[in-house]
Amino acid sequence: MSLTKKVVDISELKPMKDNVKKHPAWQIEKLIHSITTYSNEEPKLLQPLVVDEKDMVIIGNGRLEAVKQLGWRKVEVIVKEGLTKDQKKALSILDNKSISTEWNEELLVQQLPDLSEKALETGFTEKEIRDLMKKSSDQGLSDLANEPMYELTPRLHEKYDYIMLFFDNEVDFLYASQLLKLKKMRDRMKSQKVGMCRAIKGMDAIGLIQSEGKKN
Repeated sequence: MSLTKKVVDISELKPMKDNVKKHPAWQIEKLIHSITTYSNEEPKLLQPLVVDEKDMVIIGNGRLEAVKQLGWRKVEVIVKEGLTKDQKKALSILDNKSISTEWNEELLVQQLPDLSEKALETGFTEKEIRDLMKKSSDQGLSDLANEPMYELTPRLHEKYDYIMLFFDNEVDFLYASQLLKLKKMRDRMKSQKVGMCRAIKGMDAIGLIQSEGKKN
């Protein structure tokens, strides 16, 4: 089974019959946006189409429809020869199945809001981003409720200085808690007044904030 590249007229390409993957209009719109943003030099795509020796598209039927709507006349493809009819079906399903993996939602809720604010297309709608943030907030509060208490035992006559941080919503609070690696505390001197307070050494907090600033 050989593998070669070539540039073909789009009119010669044939969509795969009985394609099990649906390509609704909203997905084609997102593909068009992605192509015009990152692959706007006809005939090359970031993710080339894969065709058989008769120019039937095995992988990339959605991208084929997108470049058609963009008015492309030619496109570069990868030719996969020597596959049986069943192997072509299996390869198409395998390709679509292999990209349907789970997300690292903890990283998503950190990155998506900033990218959305900068008007960068990620494929996630504003509602999907809000739902992810809400899910992360609910999970974070659940984890917080189950977290063990750490004893806070001030030394006699020792002076303590505090900075109190206020957040407008639970998502920001949870993000700060993760960034500063805060721990839930119990005041041994006031054992009856245990709440959701969290404590961290001031200089440790400054170090974490400074290191985060350097990353950005």
